[in-house]
Amino acid sequence: MQIQVFQELYKHTSPNAFRRIWMGPSVLSKSDPMYGALEEYTLWYAAHRGGKDTLVRVKSLLAKDDIYAALDTAGKI
Repeated sequence: MQIQVFQELYKHTSPNAFRRIWMGPSVLSKSDPMYGALEEYTLWYAAHRGGKDTLVRVKSLLAKDDIYAALDTAGKI
């Protein structure tokens, strides 16, 4: 179901906008259940809108636990 929501409702929504819609201005923590959804959405967005190079950069930033940089990178597509 998450895939359908991401693809149909948010396919033109940047990851930062997605974060603001679902999480508000709060600071993200890996223990937050929404963190995983945001991470998956960011990867999906980078892959579908930015291609392989963007996806590799976003994955690298997420591996370094820098989700805000990953959001910015994906959002610049």
